Amino acid sequence: YNRQAGLIDLNILQQQKMLEARAGTTKMEDYSIFRLYGKPREKQTLEDVQTLLLAELENLKAGNFDEDLIAAVVKDFKLSEIRNNESNNARAYFMTSAFILGIDWKDYVERYDEMAKITKEELVAFANKYFGDNYVAVFKRTGEDESVAKVEKPAITPITLNREDASEFTEAFLDNQAESLAPTFLNYEELIQNQTLTSGVQLDYIHNTSNPLFSMDLILDMGRNNDQYMAMAIAYLPYLGTSKYSPEELQKEFFRLGLSFDVTTTSDRMYVSLSGLDESFAEGVALFEHILADVQGNQEALDNVVKDIMLKRSNAMKDKRTILRTAMANYARYGETNPYTDKLSEEQLQAVKPEELTKKIQSITGLEHNIFYYGPRSMESVAEVLNENHKTPETMNTLPAEKEYAMLEQTENSVIFVDFPMVQAEVLMLSKGSEKFNLSEYLMAELYNNYFGFGLSSIVFQEIRESKALAYSSYAFYSSPAKADKPHFLQAYVGTQVDKLPDAIPALQEIIENMPVAEEQIENARNSILKKIETDRITKSSVYWNYKSVQRRGFDYDLRKDMYAHMQKVTAEELIKFQQEQVKGRNYTFLVLGSKESVDMEYLKTLGPVTELTLNQVFGVPARP
Repeated sequence: YNRQAGLIDLNILQQQKMLEARAGTTKMEDYSIFRLYGKPREKQTLEDVQTLLLAELENLKAGNFDEDLIAAVVKDFKLSEIRNNESNNARAYFMTSAFILGIDWKDYVERYDEMAKITKEELVAFANKYFGDNYVAVFKRTGEDESVAKVEKPAITPITLNREDASEFTEAFLDNQAESLAPTFLNYEELIQNQTLTSGVQLDYIHNTSNPLFSMDLILDMGRNNDQYMAMAIAYLPYLGTSKYSPEELQKEFFRLGLSFDVTTTSDRMYVSLSGLDESFAEGVALFEHILADVQGNQEALDNVVKDIMLKRSNAMKDKRTILRTAMANYARYGETNPYTDKLSEEQLQAVKPEELTKKIQSITGLEHNIFYYGPRSMESVAEVLNENHKTPETMNTLPAEKEYAMLEQTENSVIFVDFPMVQAEVLMLSKGSEKFNLSEYLMAELYNNYFGFGLSSIVFQEIRESKALAYSSYAFYSSPAKADKPHFLQAYVGTQVDKLPDAIPALQEIIENMPVAEEQIENARNSILKKIETDRITKSSVYWNYKSVQRRGFDYDLRKDMYAHMQKVTAEELIKFQQEQVKGRNYTFLVLGSKESVDMEYLKTLGPVTELTLNQVFGVPARP
């Protein structure tokens, strides 16, 4: 399994035999683990999944794979290591792994060169030696476990928190002041170069000076909210071939070249991406363009895609995180018709023809877009390859308009309750704030979140979980929008035992309304933000994506510059004022997920008018006759 051309990739995923499948290893000094994972498609049993996965292990043991795959896999490992070495975390992980496993550093660095010497015969012999009936199969099923033991709940006495005093060790540790680094802010004009291609498409460019890898993204400012059928076409594309290549042959070709080809959509943006070894750039672009221009439809693949979409929707209705944070949250913000419920129905999905979706894919290069390249070759060389291969019409087509969803007004506190079989209860409080992105709010929200709402040292976590033991988890977060014309939101969460809801919710409300003030903790939060900005270095392709994010908020410079200047002079009094003006006295929609048999519904009515919704309603699933 290598996400492209492994046995599981080609024989299971590409053939649409499972909803999900993968394999992986955990390497330890004593015993290591080889793991196979699969998620069934509709009407497929877990035993079927087990059989399919073990069949690929048998293919490995029988040598039913191309010998060339070994060299391609080693190349892919080396590519991954080059990518990982761009991260400080990964470099530290490599060093600690070598130390823990007792591997000499020279041997660790050269491990892939040694791997390249392994023959197909040796690999097959290894598989036959170590893989037999020596495995455990774990099935995750839905249902009720009758064997669960009940433990009597002990009484818990609240702890009085001491935020003023510190131990001698703490004081000595904090006295060791490290010299501050000078922050580095981005100058986008210097770091990002531009050139207009002969087609009129803008090429944005950043030079990679550290390794032989590149990434290229064709970016369209449209997504699911603009064209739901295009989003469906993108989900369909991985299973399609062209008049020249089968789907399997395409994956093998990209893998042979050391390249990855991906197409992704979000609610308002689409990316067609090519990445990998820059020595394969020209060949990759030609193949990339060939796919977009010549993709061929397949009815069987489309039928399977539709079945999988419906199964994923059904699975989402069993996931409490998706129910609360996506389905219910969208319903609370927008009402019955919202970006989550507004989706193609099962009837619409089944009515789509393969040629409709292939036309959508073939239209991509004719829609307004720009291209971003990050890699080692010169901008002139990139432009030369794109001018030769990237074909567009004389006049580019405008992007379809984004569908707008009106947000609900919150004139009073209210409750949305969904009945779901679970032992605990989860509550998410949502409150809409300023209608558009506000820079001063954005700056103060960072300090508010660090001090009050988020993390193990926050006031919320200390008060609700550590002091009163009222929750498994709790936080409050003042969020700023990713777009200039979207509103700010305050959200607070508590996950607790059902019988503690009448205590946990008021406790959370109380500290949100009347924020405890510990000036030393506020100062620590302020310094933490400053240190993070001082040590943070945005480099490589991240420069471009940072630029795109501030651009969406209506700015053309690095917003960390304002944040740093603000945090140098902000006071505890200003934070208190922010809480009084922006947080205190707000109306909330309380989203409550739990079992109706256990939740005190009468208590919920004291919070505000209660609306009981079904899973079908919050997921936008029409009732069956």
